[in-house]
Amino acid sequence: GRWSLRTDVMIVATLNLERMRLVQLRDDRDRLRREARFARDRFPLLLPCEVVGRATDRQQDMLVLATGFRDSVRVDMPVTAYAGLVGRVRQVTDERTLVETLMSPGLAVSCRDQRSGVIGILRWVRGSQFALDRVDAVEDVLVGDPLVTSGYGGVYPRGIPVGVVTRVENSLDGLFKQITVRPYVELGGVEDVFVVRRQVPWEDDALYDAADRGLLENLSATTAPKPTAGPGGR
Repeated sequence: GRWSLRTDVMIVATLNLERMRLVQLRDDRDRLRREARFARDRFPLLLPCEVVGRATDRQQDMLVLATGFRDSVRVDMPVTAYAGLVGRVRQVTDERTLVETLMSPGLAVSCRDQRSGVIGILRWVRGSQFALDRVDAVEDVLVGDPLVTSGYGGVYPRGIPVGVVTRVENSLDGLFKQITVRPYVELGGVEDVFVVRRQVPWEDDALYDAADRGLLENLSATTAPKPTAGPGGR
């Protein structure tokens, strides 16, 4: 009804103001990074894909996607879901893509503790249990710390959510930490994913501007008052 439409318009307007605020914060951050001569941040362009199958053996855990070369998908492109990292593209045909998930024994991902900045290597252990390896015993890692991709290695962009630390102990020799991680994505039941096809600079507003114009035009057409009939139905 009319009230529901007004509520939707209010939500969209609020989100638009929030986006404007975030754009201003982004611009301020980019200016500081330029002054410090840091590398430019980049934003991933995502291709939504449907999972249509699964192929699993002792060496690899694969998802089959209903997309391929025709959609500009290429080997080693990262794959994410709504909650976080899924894996990377391993094989591509014209109409199908095989994605190696984090549950593949041979797949390792460099991750960063978002709170402390500690770097480690994420590996699958069993079921939904993962381990963060190569972390010295003196490093600062706590239960509940969120993990994101570090950007090292050149495959996964920096900052993709990966999982959360659920257990921290010291190894028997006291040299390393034994860290257990729960991934954000339920890899056994994922149905929709996103292929990261490429990255563009954060300051490139072309993609957002086109989407904003279309959204505002649709809202204007929806909320515009309808003309009332005059005397005699005219």
